[in-house]
Amino acid sequence: MRRKFSVGLAATALGLVARGVSGASPPSANLAAALADTKALLNGGQQANIVVLGDSLSVRQGSYLPYFTQHLQNFYGHAGAGFQGFSLWTGAGFNGGWLNTGINTDMIPHRSLDGLYNTHNGVPGGPVSAFYTPKDRTVQLQYVRQPGGGSFQVMRNQQGALVATIDTNSRERSVGTFDFTLGAGESQYTILPLPGTPVTVLGQNNIRSTPGVRVHRGANGGWGVNNFLQRDYTFNQQLGILDTDLIMIWIGQNDQAYTRASYAQRINLLVDRVQASSPAAEIVLVGTYDQGSSALSGLVDGMYDVATARNLGFINLYGTAGNAAFFQANGYLDDGVHFSESGGAYVGQFLFDAFATDGVSLGQRQSIPEPTGCVAMAFMGAGLFRRRARR
Repeated sequence: MRRKFSVGLAATALGLVARGVSGASPPSANLAAALADTKALLNGGQQANIVVLGDSLSVRQGSYLPYFTQHLQNFYGHAGAGFQGFSLWTGAGFNGGWLNTGINTDMIPHRSLDGLYNTHNGVPGGPVSAFYTPKDRTVQLQYVRQPGGGSFQVMRNQQGALVATIDTNSRERSVGTFDFTLGAGESQYTILPLPGTPVTVLGQNNIRSTPGVRVHRGANGGWGVNNFLQRDYTFNQQLGILDTDLIMIWIGQNDQAYTRASYAQRINLLVDRVQASSPAAEIVLVGTYDQGSSALSGLVDGMYDVATARNLGFINLYGTAGNAAFFQANGYLDDGVHFSESGGAYVGQFLFDAFATDGVSLGQRQSIPEPTGCVAMAFMGAGLFRRRARR
């Protein structure tokens, strides 16, 4: 039996939420249709893969995404932690010879979902191994196969018993995969490049066999629409390898030089790209929240224009989650832009409510009276819970 989802946090904050919407954009659009296939999988006791493309709001400490993911998995089931980049920032450690890509950058050749991949230069000498700490017991390692690619070994724990030697040399460029399950008492494994030619590891998909949601974070600090448009072929192939069912795109804070029309044009190109990679995946565009910049309103409206023209899902956080004064007054920001832990918790709950109700919760925030204290949201009452009480 699924757990009931909690709306207490969002309901408590409701009294301070700004009522206006950005430009002509409503609180949401097309959500029921855009989420229908994903919810059908989950309601049928199957797994669903959700890829979230974003910026530092999805990466930085205080991010909404862990809270959003937790609510989804508590309600629908936990199918694994999803994609985990091969980086110092995501549970890996490196000796000499590694490129060490990281947060707030996007190095050429712009590989992977989130830019958090790593390449060893193949130069021998000294310790060259890297260790990886998965979030689940079973992982699917993802690496680059290309002409002139080198080989690496997968070893248990930190240079324990050999599991496999993987040759990445290939006539065609592609993303290779290797499935691996940790043994009893193991929490890490080692990747040991063999001398000679470079190897590139993109990351791993953390997998459980249980029904439920797997959320894959494709995001990095400072990123906007152009960072996703300039990704190389690995981005496209990873979306297919992850068996993506739903793509949620929440960007905008780093795209403020665009107008409504020019941003719609760029978002259209991004939608073209992800649809070509995952033609069966549903898409939801998330208009970013109001942190006080007037430029953001036009970007949110540009996303809405794309969503309505292409029958995509749309969530308008700018007009529904609260204005800049609301976020500041409630301690939801720690630097004027990025969420504090309490802010991430609030937004994660807010976004989950929108997901669970197909946007009904967003409309209620526009119309219900100002509460004087903690109130229950009647529209999320017994009817919704009855529909979802069983698998």
